[in-house]
Order: sequence, then C-alpha cells, then structure tokens
Amino acid sequence: MNGEGRATSLFPNYPRIPEWYTREVEGLSEAQLDFDNEQVDWMKWSIRRQLSHAAYVHFHWLVNQWAPQIFGPDDRMPDFDAEACGKLDRRFDEETQRSVERLLFRLQEGVDLILLILKRETPEQMREKELDRVVEADARYPSGDSVMAFWRAADSINPDIRFIPGNPDRFRINLVGMIRQMYFECLLHLHTIQRLKRVQGLVPVIDVPKEGYMLLPAFAGEPDSEES
Repeated sequence: MNGEGRATSLFPNYPRIPEWYTREVEGLSEAQLDFDNEQVDWMKWSIRRQLSHAAYVHFHWLVNQWAPQIFGPDDRMPDFDAEACGKLDRRFDEETQRSVERLLFRLQEGVDLILLILKRETPEQMREKELDRVVEADARYPSGDSVMAFWRAADSINPDIRFIPGNPDRFRINLVGMIRQMYFECLLHLHTIQRLKRVQGLVPVIDVPKEGYMLLPAFAGEPDSEES
C-alpha cells in the first residue's frame, strides 16, 4: 500500500525530536546536565532527567500500555524494564540509563516506534484504537503533583482525549491523542531544558514550536519572563 492517507502528516515535526534534543544538550558538562533546584517546581528535574523522561514516555505508553493494540509478533520491540523504571518518577533507571548518549539512543528508539505506527496506520484507524484510563481524584505523582490536574490540562489542549460524562475519574484517549500527548510532552521538556540552560548562563539552540503545553503558562512559564 502506498503512503496516501497515512498518519505521518499529522505530526510532521516528530522525526526531528531526537535531533532537537541532541543539539540542545550537545557539549554540556556533567554539572550542567545535573543542575537542579528543589525549591523551584520546574527546576526539580535536571536537564538529564528532562531528557530521560522524554525518552521514557514512549516506552511507558507504547510498550507498556498500547502494545497489544498496535504491535504484532513480527514487530521488533526495544527492551524496557518497567519494574526498574517504576522505582523512579517517570524516567529511566539511572544506574544503567544515565549517560546522555544512552538516553538519546532511547529517545530515538521511542520516536522510531512512533514513526512505525504513523507510516502504516491511517488517522481513522488510529482513532478507532482507544485506551481507557481511570484516575483517582486524589492520585499524586511522586513529585506531589495531582495526576488528575495533569490530565485535565492535557484534555484542554488535546481534542482526542474525552472524559466520560457522569464519571469524572475516567477518560478515553485514542491513538492519535496519545501520540499528540507524547509530542507535546517532548516539546515542553525540551523547552524546560532551555530554561535550565538560561539560568546557568547558557544559550538555547532550538526554536521550539509553540504548541500544546507551550501555550499554557502554568507549564511553560510566563512568556518573555526572566528566569530566576
């Protein structure tokens, strides 16, 4: 079958994500990569951890959650130790997946899975595939942030998430929405890497597209504000 009608046109910038991250972290020292500030919410994750999370989300969702719906026995799946990752807060095991080179490799693996899906599915086929999620109202991430508040914010920027009427703890997200969610997260965490560079006196490299979470000041910070 030719490429007409395939879903690649939905996310034209997704193939560029690994290159953007590579260029943004290139040449940083170990101290610059690990700089953080526990007193400032958006600075609690260092550049290294921002990169680790951006890579991790692809494996958490595609390998751990969506695989039965989208991959078959002939698909080669990258290794993913969900138990080891589960010991940390939404990122890879820091003993075996610490180096920037390794994390960039994992990010590329995750993006390759995205591209595999987009090249062989149509948008219509992807919207027929759904994941049913239940989030308890008081659920918290290890960071203390509300899980429900996060998904409510995601719902505000992602038309392929739908909360179930009469059941505020339950929502469905189709495969288009899931990939959009991961794409928006990649943009946001790249932007946060740039913010962490600025407070260290470093100059950002990439012009991050203003999409998704980048349009929400609560996530991306106030536009044109000085970082402190």
